[in-house]
Amino acid sequence: MKVNLPIRAILISVAVLAGLVALYNVFGYLYSFSQGTPACAMHPFAGDGYGGMVGVLVPGLFSLASIALLMAALWAIPARDTSADRAAPRACPHCGRPLQADWRACPYCAWVPAGGEPA
Repeated sequence: MKVNLPIRAILISVAVLAGLVALYNVFGYLYSFSQGTPACAMHPFAGDGYGGMVGVLVPGLFSLASIALLMAALWAIPARDTSADRAAPRACPHCGRPLQADWRACPYCAWVPAGGEPA
């Protein structure tokens, strides 16, 4: 299955964020509980001393990392030019008006291509 660049960038960003959250949960909990009782029940990672600093700085780093990954994902999405994506309609060589691909003759001037049957 071929995945285009923007979807791949978003999937990689989500995977990186999930990995960082998992690492933060594992090491944050282990480190904060090794420092003793947390200072406040609402902030379980903000313990005393160095544990408190890690508990305050790491969420800020996650915020910056998530913003950076979002900006990278948005930068990877190319600007779409819909006029270039669409193929130019086929034109009648006799009158110059647009023809659809399934038309056997021009409905405007009744021109029939060589080998075609009149409608």
